[in-house]
Amino acid sequence: MASASPRECDNYCYSVTFTSLIDDKFYHDCKRHFLMVGKGRRPDLPILQTLTQRVLIQLYFIKEEGNSSFRELKLWLEKLDPNVCHLTEGRVKHKVTSAVQSCLKMTEEVALHFLSEHVNFHAAPAALADLNLNRLHLTNIEPFTQPSLEFITNRVVIALEHFKSSERNISFSTVKWLKTLSTQCSQMSDSLLTSNVLTTIKKYKLLSKMKNANEPVDFLKKQFPEESNSIFAESSESSVNTTEMPEVITPQSCSQCDKLESKVKQEECEINRLVKEMKALSARENILRGELDGNTTILKELQKEKQDLEVLAAEDKSLISCLKKEKMLEHKREVLATDAAIEFLHSNADFLIALADATDAAIKKEEGLLDEKLGRDKSSTFSHFASSGETAAFRVIRTTSDVLGPRGDEKNGCREDWLAYCDTHEIKSQFTTSKSPKARRKLIDSAKKNGKKLKQKHKAKVKETREAVKRKIEQIEHDKAEKELKDKDRQAALLTDLLDQGGLCHSKEDLDSLMAGRQSLQKLKVEMRFRKYYMNATDLRLTGKLSVLYANLCSHMGFDYDTEITQPPRKKSKTLVSEDSTFEEDEIDEENDEMDEEDDETDEEVYVEEDKKEELEEGERPDH
Repeated sequence: MASASPRECDNYCYSVTFTSLIDDKFYHDCKRHFLMVGKGRRPDLPILQTLTQRVLIQLYFIKEEGNSSFRELKLWLEKLDPNVCHLTEGRVKHKVTSAVQSCLKMTEEVALHFLSEHVNFHAAPAALADLNLNRLHLTNIEPFTQPSLEFITNRVVIALEHFKSSERNISFSTVKWLKTLSTQCSQMSDSLLTSNVLTTIKKYKLLSKMKNANEPVDFLKKQFPEESNSIFAESSESSVNTTEMPEVITPQSCSQCDKLESKVKQEECEINRLVKEMKALSARENILRGELDGNTTILKELQKEKQDLEVLAAEDKSLISCLKKEKMLEHKREVLATDAAIEFLHSNADFLIALADATDAAIKKEEGLLDEKLGRDKSSTFSHFASSGETAAFRVIRTTSDVLGPRGDEKNGCREDWLAYCDTHEIKSQFTTSKSPKARRKLIDSAKKNGKKLKQKHKAKVKETREAVKRKIEQIEHDKAEKELKDKDRQAALLTDLLDQGGLCHSKEDLDSLMAGRQSLQKLKVEMRFRKYYMNATDLRLTGKLSVLYANLCSHMGFDYDTEITQPPRKKSKTLVSEDSTFEEDEIDEENDEMDEEDDETDEEVYVEEDKKEELEEGERPDH
């Protein structure tokens, strides 16, 4: 006998595992209770001792058998275990589907052990669970009464941030919980603590990308915050030292100035509320404007109320902008006031700029006292060169910087030779890129001029396109108006012709008299067109010979006619696009009539002779 394949063994394990779940008494009791339909007493719900993975999978089977939703499954779970009442439908769905998928990937022995595991929906990450924290504490459903620790590790900070990113539907503050858990963090300001948190997260992400797997683990075990991160921890004891440069502020702490905007969201919400009230007021005004004909008192009151709200909103907006500036300055003083490096740099920058201006003015004065010019100014070879009024010393420094600097001329520059010379003598190059204010101003003016040209060119193209579209729309409207006038003229002409020939025919005698006169074909068509276009006689056909038209009209009016009605073949023509399709058919009919004009005249003469014979026969009959 052949041995079974591994796939067949796995399928057998799956069938054994899930069969044991369905044959359970707890499963059948829950199924009868949750899926009962009709009237009568619902069976008692079984008592649940502990919530395990087995119960979740059984509830999933009941949901699939009853074709229910995960919302109903969540309600069933709340009946079995009231402690899960704070869960969302998405969280329950994720937990149940994960349990089913995990069980499908396990063998029979592992699956039986997995089904007996306890399920805790309120469990927090391991780092937070070690501090006796759960999801109910973190979501402020239950109070946290544990005492604060002296210090915490980076592992707790990363766990709090991970919980914050996973729970997007709740309001969660990492800084608040750090102050609650650690006494050291509670003594720090919110901005400083936020800066340290961001620095820790950034370092952890960088370490996670490295090949060494031990560095992230060692980093998580370190104390939070690190000494290098807490740049303001000992700001009260620091002082400006003239001989030693203080530490420079980190970019992470400077970036926290942008987060100050969140502090004025409440004031901005107030403005949004006022704007919504103004919109509602405008809607009420528009509605009442149509209902109130002569009474303008209410409208004036509404307009006055609207103006008051606009003034109030403008005042609140100005107050919020002032408050925002004050808070920004306050935050700037809080973050930057104690940093000696920024103050030192700012003070020395002002001093150096003033010193450079004073030196340049003094050198210009000294050069003016000399009898001859310096540098290239005394040579006639450079007389055509532009001079910006700078001194010879400044020109030498600028030219040297352009030649030896990092942005020097690639063709004539000597940057590489200069760096080699510096390496030989063990000195550091101090040349940097220098651009005069005149060159910067010239560059800005050129950019503005080019931008203005492009804007005018684009504006001309847009204007040309709009004019072309406008002309096209006017032509379409003109053609439409002409078409409507032509249709009205044709309608008026049709009505005039009908009145000239004596009006509509209401009897067979009127119709026979119409056929006996001159131009009977045209009169008959006028009669039929009026009935078709104004009396909705859609069964009338306006094509064919005189006899065919007469037969069609007699059939429509309910009169007897001896000859058989035969419909001539219609001429195929292209479909005309028009507003009124009735007159399009008229044009097609006229083309068909011109082709049969000779036959129509012959039929008319024959028809007149037949009418005369019938009149003579009726005159000879005796009167009853």
